[in-house]
Amino acid sequence: MPPICFLTGASGFVGANLAPLLAARYRLRVLRRSGQELPGLHGIAHDCVDGTLQDPAALQAGVQGAEVVVHLAAMVSFRPEDRDAMFAINADATAALAAAARQAGVRRLLLDRYGIEIGGGLGAFAGKVWRIGCMGHTARPANVTLLLGALGEILR
Repeated sequence: MPPICFLTGASGFVGANLAPLLAARYRLRVLRRSGQELPGLHGIAHDCVDGTLQDPAALQAGVQGAEVVVHLAAMVSFRPEDRDAMFAINADATAALAAAARQAGVRRLLLDRYGIEIGGGLGAFAGKVWRIGCMGHTARPANVTLLLGALGEILR
């Protein structure tokens, strides 16, 4: 049986397009909000863990037995009133996922296996959190396509 890969952000553009590449090599396990449909994963074998990034039990269930964690989930908003929620999801929950992955012995795919650093955490997160994604002004179709192509070559 192939090793398990736990994917967050499977409902997003990058996650839905990366999922087939991951599923070709790993047994895919995805985090989804309870009751959420994942149309981008139709026809792709996967298991679901219902919960959110702010749900420690869901994170533990997701990383349990996984060899790889690919974290793409994030909250993006330009509204000042969303600042605290964005920090809670994008920083605190990411740190919690990294801690759960470390505790479960999960290797960081792009860094540990391939020696490729996509994005490193800063400050207290340095060396603990690694993110892949195109956000804000970099979330242009050409950049997303470039990122997916690079990941496709790495994951083959």
